[in-house]
Amino acid sequence: MDPENREALKGNGLFLWLTADVRTIVERMRNDTGGGEQRPPLSSDGMERETSEILQKRTPIYRQLAHFTIDTSGKEIDAIADEVCNLLARQDPRLGWKGFRMT
Repeated sequence: MDPENREALKGNGLFLWLTADVRTIVERMRNDTGGGEQRPPLSSDGMERETSEILQKRTPIYRQLAHFTIDTSGKEIDAIADEVCNLLARQDPRLGWKGFRMT
């Protein structure tokens, strides 16, 4: 969230913003069994409201930082991964993003 950190990050990498609607994000958090305990709400507002409020605050910042945006709503992980790989494969390596390499 720090502006200096954002500028440092943007100058040193390629950033993909994987977006999703609030319903999809909440569903994914509720179904996330790989991270140990289920993620608890950070406030008493409930997961949907909290997620919506956080997104409202962060969306302009994420939009500013992102070189590319991919909407992941309603998509399975394999389709998202394919879309990311296809996007990266279309990029011109001469654009100079540090650390950007397809292997």
